[in-house]
Amino acid sequence: MGRAKRDGHPPRPWAWCVLCSAVLAASPASRPLSIEQKLLLIAWPASCAWQLCDRAGDQEKVVKTPWPAKLLQLMTALSGLSFFVKLTKDAAVQLPWLPCASLLSLAHMTLPSLELPLGDFIPWWSLLVLGMIATLGSSDMRAEAGLTLGRMDGAPLLWSAICAAISTVALVGWSKIWVRGNHGPIQDALAPLMSPASVLPLAVVNAFREELQFRMMFLGAVLAGDATDSKLLTTISVALHSTFFALLHYLGGFPRGLSGFVLVLIWSLFLDILRIWSGGMALVFLLHVQADVTIFLLVLLEDRRRQHLNQTD
Repeated sequence: MGRAKRDGHPPRPWAWCVLCSAVLAASPASRPLSIEQKLLLIAWPASCAWQLCDRAGDQEKVVKTPWPAKLLQLMTALSGLSFFVKLTKDAAVQLPWLPCASLLSLAHMTLPSLELPLGDFIPWWSLLVLGMIATLGSSDMRAEAGLTLGRMDGAPLLWSAICAAISTVALVGWSKIWVRGNHGPIQDALAPLMSPASVLPLAVVNAFREELQFRMMFLGAVLAGDATDSKLLTTISVALHSTFFALLHYLGGFPRGLSGFVLVLIWSLFLDILRIWSGGMALVFLLHVQADVTIFLLVLLEDRRRQHLNQTD
């Protein structure tokens, strides 16, 4: 995930998004959510604001730590306190592992000094949390974390096939027509790793890494407990989650920019819905691998095209 290159203030609309999320979290509509889930609902737009800190504000007015980072750290501390209180009151109660772990993961991104080895490639924290849930958690906790295959037949399978076809056409169209091979910094970063033999393994690794963190831990955190009983909360959670996921591509992923943001937002919304609809992660993971294979092949083809042009010059 991208880190702020300089400290500054995010665009004002994101402050309003954080405020609106806070109002929602305090409203009666959020009653099915735990305190930790309410904090996470606020944390997603705050994370978006923090991600944009390096692109916003007056460069002459620099602050050491932008307010979204401070807010994320504060909410993580509050969730930890709430977790500890619940643990001391009744050890038998189902503790909010996923929401607390998700908040800690988001706050950790604001502290680059705590970066773990290969942290950009291996989601250590997600692996630890989900591994503990897989081995020690109840069946409900495993289901909330997406540690099930889910449905792989009927309507979910049909719509997954349609999504695969549409996403392939969209990615190829974006690459070949919209940006004409100008994939941005990610082209230079990925090209040295790409070969016909490495495309599929790298796609599997990247899909596993992102899904482990985003749809198993982050999304699973707000789908835990009674939250899924409210269609309004589920809709808002999916929208905020997909916006955060798409924003990271807007800042430099593939596809990137505003057009990339729109494409990834639509795609992510479908994956989030599929995660809920199918009741598991199998189809979601396969769709992510398919998209990454398409992306990596486009990077590989563009790299070969550039090499050919350099040889002919």
